[in-house]
Amino acid sequence: MDALLGADLGSMFGAVVSLWLQKHAGFTLINARRGAFTVGVVLMMGMAFVGVVDNPYTAIALLCLLRLVRVRGEAVPHLRRA
Repeated sequence: MDALLGADLGSMFGAVVSLWLQKHAGFTLINARRGAFTVGVVLMMGMAFVGVVDNPYTAIALLCLLRLVRVRGEAVPHLRRA
């Protein structure tokens, strides 16, 4: 998966999770953003299992999941604030 495509998908997914938490779970804006960040952290923990799985396709899927989650500033350095 291209790094910029993964960054775009991760940015949209984070916004959707935050909005859902605000509308359906009754979270405030800051707590919804914290919740979306926590979801990202939990998804990143899948990287711990890349070396353990037997199926190479599962390992590739876990790596793609990490690329989807690792977004903020690393994949798109030209969009960082100075």
